[in-house]
Amino acid sequence: MASDLRAVVLAVLASATCARAQTWDLRPTPTAPAGRVLHAMAYDLAAARTVLFGGMRWGLTPDGETWLWDGTTWAQSFTTTAPSARWGHAMVFDAVRAEIVLFGGSFAWGQDLDDTWTWNGSTWQQRSPAHRPSARAGAAMAFDHDLGRVVLFGGAAGGAVFADTWWWDGTDWQNVFTAAAPSARFAHAMCSDPVRGRVVLFGGRDGSQQDRNDVHEWDGAQWHAIVPAVSPSPRLHPTMVFDTVQRQCVLHAGHEGQPLHDTWTWNGVAWAPVAAANVPPPRYEAAMVFDPHRGRTVLFGGGDGSSLLGDLWELESPSTAPLASAAAFGVGCGVPPLTIAPAPGSRPVLGGLQQTLIGNLAAAPAFLAIGLSSSHVGGTALPLPLSALGMSGCRLYHDLVLGTHGCTPMGATMATHSLFLPPVPQFVGVHVYLQACCLAPNANPTGLITSNAIDLALGDV
Repeated sequence: MASDLRAVVLAVLASATCARAQTWDLRPTPTAPAGRVLHAMAYDLAAARTVLFGGMRWGLTPDGETWLWDGTTWAQSFTTTAPSARWGHAMVFDAVRAEIVLFGGSFAWGQDLDDTWTWNGSTWQQRSPAHRPSARAGAAMAFDHDLGRVVLFGGAAGGAVFADTWWWDGTDWQNVFTAAAPSARFAHAMCSDPVRGRVVLFGGRDGSQQDRNDVHEWDGAQWHAIVPAVSPSPRLHPTMVFDTVQRQCVLHAGHEGQPLHDTWTWNGVAWAPVAAANVPPPRYEAAMVFDPHRGRTVLFGGGDGSSLLGDLWELESPSTAPLASAAAFGVGCGVPPLTIAPAPGSRPVLGGLQQTLIGNLAAAPAFLAIGLSSSHVGGTALPLPLSALGMSGCRLYHDLVLGTHGCTPMGATMATHSLFLPPVPQFVGVHVYLQACCLAPNANPTGLITSNAIDLALGDV
C-alpha cells in the first residue's frame, strides 16, 4: 500500500506556491448578516464553510439566524428546527463527529441558557445529555484533538463567574475536576493547538471585574499557567483561532477600556505582534474562525463602542505548509447508517498510521476504499448516487484510485483500519479520501451499504 500511495500521489502533486506577506482584506458582499455583537462562528471542516449563528442586534435584540460563508458569498440557512435567538453562546467544530457544537448563551439580560445543539452541515439538532454545565453566557470552547472531545471553560450567569471545565463527547457533558485551573472568568478566548496537543486560553474578565492577560494551557488532564516574557494587554472579548498554516494561535482585538485592533500570534512559548497591513477598525465582541482550505483567518462583526459592525475581513497566512488534519463529510446508508470517523487523536502525519473507526456494521467483513479525488471519478461528478446499482440512498464519495482494503473487526458492529503514510516530504498538502462499505444482505438488492467519507490532508505535523 505504501508504494502504491507514493507512486500515485507523486503523480498528482501540484506545484509549490510562494509565501506571501500578511494583509487584512475587507470582503464586501452584496448579501451579508446584519451588524451584530456576541455572535459565534465555527468553521465546518466537513462542508468547507464558515457557520455563523445568533448574536445581539440593535435594541438589545437577540438574533436566531444561521449564515454560511463559503469564501465568496454569504447565504442564510433556513431550517425547521434551530436554537432559539441568543447572544454570548459558544460554538466549535467537533472533528471526530464532523459536527458543530453550540452551548448556552443568553436571550435577555439575566436570562441564560444551558442547552446543547449540533449542526451537521444542513440542520440543527437539539441534544438531550444526561449532564450539562449550568446556564451561562461568555464561556469559551475548543476541540481537544488528542481526546477527541470538546472542552468548555468558564462563563458567567446572574452575577456568578465560573471556573469549571467540562468535556463533551458527542453524547454527554462531563464535569472535569483538576488540581489547578484558570481563575473564574468570562469573555475570554480559547483555541486548540493540535501540533502541541494543547488547548490555549487567554484573557477575559474575572470575578473581581478585572480584565486578564494570562495564558493557561490544557494538556488533556490538567491546566498549566504559562508566564511569557511579553503579552498582549489585558482585555475581554478578544477572538482567537489556530492557524493550521503557521501552526500557531492568532489573537485579534478585544476591549481594554476602548476597542482594540491589534493582532498577535502564540507559538506555545512566546507572543509576537503581527505587523499586518490594512488592519480592520477597532472592535470587540466579534467572532473569528480559521479556514484551512483557503489558509485564511475570517473575522466578522463586533462593536466599536458606538455601532454594530457587519463587515467581513480575512487575513491570509504567509506560508502554504498545511497541518495534517482529518475531517468527515457526507452521509452513509443503511439503518442505522454505516459510519466512518478518524480515531480520537489520530491525524494523517507522514511517517505514521492513520487510524480509522468504522461503526454500525450490518455484517462482516468491512472494507475501506481509498481515493485521491472527491470531485470526479473519470468524467462523472461526485458524490455519485448508487441507486442504479440497487443501493438506494448510498453514495460514492471518491474515485477509488487506490483500491479497497480489508478492515479489522472490533466486535459485531465495529471495525478499524490502519493506513501507513510514507514519510515523503512531497506528500505534504496532498488530500487522500477514505470510505467504508460492508455486507448488508437485507438492506437492498445488492446487499452492500456504504459509509460517509473522510478527507485526509497529509502533513508533517
